[in-house]
Amino acid sequence: MQWIQKRHQRTYKFFAPFFKCALRRRNFTYSKHTLPSGSHFIISNHLTKADQFMLSIFFGKLLYFVMRDDLSSLPVLGKIINYLVAPIPKSKVHSDIATIRIAKKIAKEGGNIMLFPEGNLSFDGRLCDFSIATSKFAKLLNIPIAVVNIEGGYGAMPRWCNKRRKGYLTAEVKRIISVEEYSALTSQQLYDLIRSLLDVDNFNAITPYVSSARAEYLETLLYVCPHCGFTQFVSKGNFVTCNTCKRTWQYTPNLTFEPPVPFKNTGEWHKYQLDYLQNIDYSNDKPIFTDTIKALKLKIAGGKNRRKKLFGRSTIQLYFNKIVISFYNRTQTFNFSDISSIAMLGRNRIELLFCDADYFIVPTKRLNSVKVINFFDYYKAQVNIDK
Repeated sequence: MQWIQKRHQRTYKFFAPFFKCALRRRNFTYSKHTLPSGSHFIISNHLTKADQFMLSIFFGKLLYFVMRDDLSSLPVLGKIINYLVAPIPKSKVHSDIATIRIAKKIAKEGGNIMLFPEGNLSFDGRLCDFSIATSKFAKLLNIPIAVVNIEGGYGAMPRWCNKRRKGYLTAEVKRIISVEEYSALTSQQLYDLIRSLLDVDNFNAITPYVSSARAEYLETLLYVCPHCGFTQFVSKGNFVTCNTCKRTWQYTPNLTFEPPVPFKNTGEWHKYQLDYLQNIDYSNDKPIFTDTIKALKLKIAGGKNRRKKLFGRSTIQLYFNKIVISFYNRTQTFNFSDISSIAMLGRNRIELLFCDADYFIVPTKRLNSVKVINFFDYYKAQVNIDK
């Protein structure tokens, strides 16, 4: 049976006017881009939850998005999404042969495939790391690659915020790479080319991004103070404050900090945090951070997206090499050495593959999940170095 159905195009035509209206309210400015005939593999940077809608309108046609499977497998909404637009399901923590098979089928049928290789909205305004599997995927599809830049998204709706800012967003095709061109490249060379084309300066704002709550929820990104090290922050309105030293910074409409931190934006601050992890004593077996989460859930084997609640509101402790979650007299320990992969879903939910089982950490609104990802990534990097 064909993957591409006539109802998919009818769905796009029906909803397109509503998308256009909503995007105009978000100040999305663009000139419609017409792709050459035939299938294309469209790759874009990823800054807001509306990116897939922006790109569908930008190209003026239905795109088949590679989308995480926890959405497409929802009992009711997932069935509706699959019926109307048939996205390509992809797990964030599992490699998925089925994703490649479906994408190749769509390409053969003449459809356009859309991928955000970062797999995540940018945390700090910089391009997220992504796997060389993206270039290998492109070579398997064997169709032209259209690399797209979305600009202004980080100013208008950064991943950590709760309210949209007034400002402009744009999209443009940076380059179309022909099959003949990339066939002559290795997977690493193609990866390097794609990465260079995707990289956008999100801190060179053309216009200011206006909001009365610009700094709200910055504590879900920041966890190292340049004056006192590991700490917790609190945000209110346009200001963020370190709970330890009580220093306060304003987050300006130009996406900078005043006074200078000594770094001027979230990209520089987060890079400082990652560098800070490499210069600390890891011999101390005491928790670095203690926070509260809403729940710990386990994906039920055999169930598409069914999850069993293991713990209710719990305490979560982050160590250098593990996560410990405590619920009354019960404890669940996740040693980093036994975690195969970890990913952030939405703004700050965490999915981790631990001993071949899928666990989900349901956060409070202001939980900093970025530090969990950063600690795990650094631990894994050190393990690989020591091998």
